[in-house]
Amino acid sequence: MGEGALSAVLETVPKPWMPFSSLLTLQFPPNTTMKASGLAAVAVCVTALCVAVTVGLDNGAAKTPPMGWSTWNTLRGHFNESTLQRQALVMVTSGMADAGYKYFNIDDTWPEKHRDAEGNIVASKTKFPSGMPAFSQWIRSHGLKLGLYTAHGKQTCQRYPGSLGYETQDAEMYSRWQVDFLKNDWCSKPDCPDEKAFADMRDALNKTGRHIVYSIHWNYGKKPSPNHQIPQSALSNMWRIGNDIHPDWGSILRLID
Repeated sequence: MGEGALSAVLETVPKPWMPFSSLLTLQFPPNTTMKASGLAAVAVCVTALCVAVTVGLDNGAAKTPPMGWSTWNTLRGHFNESTLQRQALVMVTSGMADAGYKYFNIDDTWPEKHRDAEGNIVASKTKFPSGMPAFSQWIRSHGLKLGLYTAHGKQTCQRYPGSLGYETQDAEMYSRWQVDFLKNDWCSKPDCPDEKAFADMRDALNKTGRHIVYSIHWNYGKKPSPNHQIPQSALSNMWRIGNDIHPDWGSILRLID
């Protein structure tokens, strides 16, 4: 395969902003004979492109892709510690945890509606009567890692306390609770640039010294394109830029596209 033909093939390699359907095929010029070395060259180039768009925050966390389970699709806000313990046990006994699905992530509605007198985020006493430290210890004793949820504004999407202005205080609490994953949602516009709000929590988590996977939900209206790249890789280990996912294949395809 000549240099010109290889260049023609690489022109068809999907870019990060192209729809998912374009990932399915590479178009080879007519009458092209591909030797093993040519295939290797294409593979290397495609791999390099993929690596270039998947570099995340280097904070010691997420050295491999984080895998696990989240409460949102199945339970929304209808859970308590007993419900969650039953779910965690299923992850362990089914073999999912041994297969690498270690993160047990609790989404919106886990805290009290208001902070305490000192401004601390407090786990719901109704949902977690044993307290979050005890629940976290239980999760970890079963070989799983605890994940929690917040939002970068004053409130979460379900109107629970957000982290804006409390980033350091919240990060220190998450560290004391031995949290291993934090989702920082985009629910409303904060009183500062989005980048600053997300970066403040990033920095607060890093200052704790605990390697916490940091996941953010970028603003729906600011999606990547050839002319607009978003600095998520400098802000977080992983990120999302689309609407909520639903437990059906059509939803998955719409979000990928």
